[in-house]
Amino acid sequence: MDQEDRIALFLDYENLAIGAREHLGGMTFDLRPITDALAERGRVVVRRAYADWSYFDEDRRLLTRSHVELIDIPQKMGASRKNAADIKMAVDALQLAFERDYISTFVFGTGDSDFTRWSTSSAS
Repeated sequence: MDQEDRIALFLDYENLAIGAREHLGGMTFDLRPITDALAERGRVVVRRAYADWSYFDEDRRLLTRSHVELIDIPQKMGASRKNAADIKMAVDALQLAFERDYISTFVFGTGDSDFTRWSTSSAS
């Protein structure tokens, strides 16, 4: 690799936290394996997590210590917010792609199937 990859990480935190709790025997979501794996590929220059943070008090503290920007997706009474985090992540990624051309890799962490895996590199 001639130049270090610059990575933007986007996490649908609600899906990941709920998925870990429901499918991994009550475990809490751990960001470290993701950041460790990405550190082998390059430097993570953007870290964002999307959730209604009123439900994740302790997680919020742990994530901010790991330099993750918290994007609030508040719950609205009586309104559907399905895919709100997915839409916000996609829009933010597109915006960064145009504003910061030094970012070479975009990583989406989500617990649902709203995104399709796609890669332009052979190392995927």
